[in-house]
Amino acid sequence: MKMKQKYNNALLMEAIQKGYTDTVRAWLNEGAEVNGKNEYGATPLFFAAARGNGVIVQMLLAKGAEVNFKNKYGTTPLMWAVMNGHSGITSFLIAHEADVNAKDHRGWTVIMYAAKRGRTDIVKLLREAGAEE
Repeated sequence: MKMKQKYNNALLMEAIQKGYTDTVRAWLNEGAEVNGKNEYGATPLFFAAARGNGVIVQMLLAKGAEVNFKNKYGTTPLMWAVMNGHSGITSFLIAHEADVNAKDHRGWTVIMYAAKRGRTDIVKLLREAGAEE
């Protein structure tokens, strides 16, 4: 079943936020747009990274999700994973070439988000991956 793209993206993002892995898999196999944006410029990968759902993150990347996509505020899926304290997703995105030195519209870096939240484990991980302060 093909839906209008905007409607499809909204449903896909909602399914990701609720952790409906089987539904996400089915829609991706039906051709759902993996890089479709919401009104803030966030793609499905942002929501999977924020939720910490490694299975969905893997599915989205396998279907061609852009790992370094920036929303209208300049944040990336890696930043969303870091903001939510998901060290495993952070490592996975880094392994898939996420930019550890990306900056948002305020000039904040990924490592700054980790430090602000007191996530020394993620700060260490980012430093090991080449992140600059």
